[in-house]
Order: sequence, then structure tokens, then C-alpha cells
Amino acid sequence: YDNALFFHKQNINVTLKPQSDPSASRVVDGYTEEMLKRLHNGMPQMGYTETKRQWADRPKPSFELPTTAIGDNDKTVPWHFQVEFEDSTGKKWYMDQAERFNAFNFNKFKGWSCNAGYQGIIIREPDGSIKRSYSCYDNPLGNIETGFKLFDSAMPCISPSCVSSADSKIPKRKV
Repeated sequence: YDNALFFHKQNINVTLKPQSDPSASRVVDGYTEEMLKRLHNGMPQMGYTETKRQWADRPKPSFELPTTAIGDNDKTVPWHFQVEFEDSTGKKWYMDQAERFNAFNFNKFKGWSCNAGYQGIIIREPDGSIKRSYSCYDNPLGNIETGFKLFDSAMPCISPSCVSSADSKIPKRKV
């Protein structure tokens, strides 16, 4: 922790990642209250790039995602907030890093509508199989060499938990 704190004090973003079990399905037992407190609240991401770097000639993407995939993004929210939540009243909340999902045990999305396999995929190596996400219990969608088919819309989550921060950032909706 002290080594990580050194980097944080140098204005370098540090992510505290809880250790998951060998099956990558849950956070391991054994964390003390102090350790959990650090995982929950320690080392918030800093917006140093927003204040120190200007993208004057940043290229514009040549594609546009459908609004059904991403919704309307609030351009006033700083880039270092990686996760957006919307509560039942429509109010939006933001979290600086997806790793906090696991620290708070907020990673059980089975049955929720999930954009994995529709808005994003992962490629497993060395075999090149295409999957919805790292944590997903699904069968491969195909192979990078022989072809694959993405979903036409968001699909129900079939996994008991998301333990990958990359998976946690994929849009999900409670149905």
C-alpha cells in the first residue's frame, strides 16, 4: 500500500484492485476492515489530463454508435469518471473506477440486460475465440480466424458475477 501511495502522491492514478478467487467469480475472503475501507475509498482517480492536456486537433471518429447502445452522454462529466449509474428516479451518479464495484461487492448482474457481445467483445488468446466479456460464462461467439457474429441487441447476463473492471464498465440495465 505504501508503494502505491507513493505513486498516488506523485499525481499518478493508481487503481486498488481486490484479489479474486481462482475462478474469477468473487473477491477472496480475508480482507480486514481497514483494507476494505482503502479499497472502497482510497486513491481516487485524478483528472490531471483534463487540466494539463488539451486535444486541439483530436481526430473525430468516422462512425457513430447507436444511441440505444450508449444513450446520451453528459459531456460535462470529467473523463476520469469511468462509470455512470442511473437510479430509479433517473438521477445519475458517477464512480471514478470500476474496480470499486468488486470492493463493494456490487458485481452481481445475472438477469440484467447487458451490452456485452453487442457493444464490445474480448478475444481470447492463443486460440482466438471471441467471447462477450472476460467474466461471462457464455459459449464463444466465434473465432477471430473463422468468423463470429455479434448480438443484434443487449442480452440477459448469464454469469453470477462480473469480476473484471472491463466487464463492469459494459453498460447494463436492471430489468
